[in-house]
Amino acid sequence: ASMGIIEIIPDPPPDSRLYNWSMDSDGKITSSAQALDDSGEVPGLKTTLKNVVKNQQKSLLDITDWVIIRKADIDKEVPANIKTWRDAIRAKATEMENAIDAASSIEDIANLWVTHKEDNEGKTVKSGILYDWPELES
Repeated sequence: ASMGIIEIIPDPPPDSRLYNWSMDSDGKITSSAQALDDSGEVPGLKTTLKNVVKNQQKSLLDITDWVIIRKADIDKEVPANIKTWRDAIRAKATEMENAIDAASSIEDIANLWVTHKEDNEGKTVKSGILYDWPELES
């Protein structure tokens, strides 16, 4: 203190997926929740999240598009596990988008992300839905 050194303990920043924030020189955070819905030409959080879901869905389906093309090209059947997985990807994407649409607050959106927590018995419990995609089984 005699040398003019002051300890600054910064506030913990909020989740930047949900909040716009800044920190002043004293370590204090100023934040505001992102808008859930579109305003003018600016996409809201819901639109942004649904676009991420759509992009992830496309990337996942791209992995097996060759099988669909092969079916159209030489009429070779699509393996059942791939068809089941592709259907599950589409269903999960719809489920995620519906959950995003149903959210009415930042807290609702925050609860959509998958989290893994330990319960009282030491078992890992998963909650949330966002980006929890089905696995392609062999």
